[in-house]
Amino acid sequence: MLYLTNCSENDIPKLEQAKVWLYIKIFNEDFNLSFHLPYSDTCDDCDHLMIQEKNCGSVEERGEITKQKAIHLDEANLRHSIKREDK
Repeated sequence: MLYLTNCSENDIPKLEQAKVWLYIKIFNEDFNLSFHLPYSDTCDDCDHLMIQEKNCGSVEERGEITKQKAIHLDEANLRHSIKREDK
């Protein structure tokens, strides 16, 4: 952690350094943030298509984006099934 590096560079004794539980308490209670791994990672292409789909103006454009998204998801599912078979 950068904080611990800074403390060691400035010769701050261990007893005077803030503890991890204090960081967690401040982030959770004061800033409403938490420490955890993301539940799932999303694909950049999926994110891009989802944003385009939400912001498109015409019905035809939305239909085309939906088709592209469906093709992309089919290809991703195919890749995942091939990966499962390889394992």
